[in-house]
Amino acid sequence: MEYKHLLYALPPFLGLILSAALSGLVLARLKRTPVHCGFAAAMAALAVAQTGNAFSLLAESPQQLLGWRRVAVAGEILMPMGSLLFSLTYSRSNAEALLREWRGWLWAV
Repeated sequence: MEYKHLLYALPPFLGLILSAALSGLVLARLKRTPVHCGFAAAMAALAVAQTGNAFSLLAESPQQLLGWRRVAVAGEILMPMGSLLFSLTYSRSNAEALLREWRGWLWAV
């Protein structure tokens, strides 16, 4: 493996570490509102996507590359749910009522 590939993999690894840490810090707070859960879910999905991206850059065979790309796509598929939950509830005083109203659409996503 060349060192050039390691340098290309550093930004995704940095994104993985930062998004996982941010998600963990938000969940570690005692106040768990839908806003916090949505943000943590979006950051956790981003961490999964960055894991797949980072390791796909370090893959040595096409099978490994395909496996890590599947992990990255799984994280990208999970991102909209957390982002939608966060964007619906952020800066709303009636977040719970709004979530009850949007419940069907949230399950559809």
